[in-house]
Amino acid sequence: AKDVAKLHPDQVKIHLLHVLKGTALETMYQNGSYVPLSQEEYVRMAAGVLELLPEDTVIARITGDGMADQLVAPLWSLKKTCVINGIDKYLFENNTWQGRLAIE
Repeated sequence: AKDVAKLHPDQVKIHLLHVLKGTALETMYQNGSYVPLSQEEYVRMAAGVLELLPEDTVIARITGDGMADQLVAPLWSLKKTCVINGIDKYLFENNTWQGRLAIE
């Protein structure tokens, strides 16, 4: 995130990693060698990225979801509104915002 922020991009997309059916990542998930982020971890991480990005960088996406019929994990990602609201709540409760820690 720091390296991207230094580029001062016009816009970014922030997206979590999805485990989809039939992939090597699904095998790793099933055997316990990959554990996806919890919603709380993702919210904190996304907020931390926002703090580093310049205020005028447009956030084109802050979450995403895999195709519901292919998604294995994390299932919480299907509730995009809850994720976005969680990020907004985290920013408010921690008195922080996009660009607060941006390197000029």
